Amino acid sequence: MIGRRILLAAGVLFGAAAFAQAQIDNGLPGPQPLDAGSMILNRTLFEGIMDRNSKVRSASAKPMPAGGYLSYRASSKVRQKVTREYLARAEKAYGKPIAEGLRKTLGAIDFVATWRRLATRDGLRTGDLGDSVTAYWAVNWLVANGKENSAPGQMQALRRQLGPLMASNPGVRRMSEAARQEVAESLMLDTVVLAIGADTAVQKNDPAVLAKLRTTTNDRFKQAFGIDLTTVTLTNRGLAKR
Repeated sequence: MIGRRILLAAGVLFGAAAFAQAQIDNGLPGPQPLDAGSMILNRTLFEGIMDRNSKVRSASAKPMPAGGYLSYRASSKVRQKVTREYLARAEKAYGKPIAEGLRKTLGAIDFVATWRRLATRDGLRTGDLGDSVTAYWAVNWLVANGKENSAPGQMQALRRQLGPLMASNPGVRRMSEAARQEVAESLMLDTVVLAIGADTAVQKNDPAVLAKLRTTTNDRFKQAFGIDLTTVTLTNRGLAKR
């Protein structure tokens, strides 16, 4: 079951928590280096798939193979670029002190390894754009709906739902391997930071902070992908309309 809880040492957590709080306070600016919505084609198509899933698709269907259009071999150069540009966006949005705290956090952890601990229990893996997008969608759905964990099988169902949309998208098919890694790892990094932000809000035990986190998370996702996460539910067939 994928969950949004990530346990880090207190000193490591501090910088990420401060950044996460700044995101909560200021509206969670999007991290994507490219137009995230283009990876999922369009809202109308996705909603059509949700309609069909609610009536037809079986949870026992086999997971879709990653395929050459979604998989990538990771490059340290691209990963450094992802981190550098993420920090630059953080500094521009929230100022140097917040960005510096986040920089120290990212220097103390391997965000890809942290993401792996979060996602691999559900069969999601690094080196695959589809799996990165799946985890990103799932954690955003959990946070926007005030949930902590998904149920067994739901991640692979969501992966089966999203994978064909991305693999059939001409924009994705034209991506270089480096571009796939850049998008995937930007989403992985933001997934980790969002999970830390959710933990921070829960630890504060402040209903107003939690409500704002849910709202800002949903607003950002809706802007990027055109989907209101509070109007859908995560099931053993993927996302479906409530």
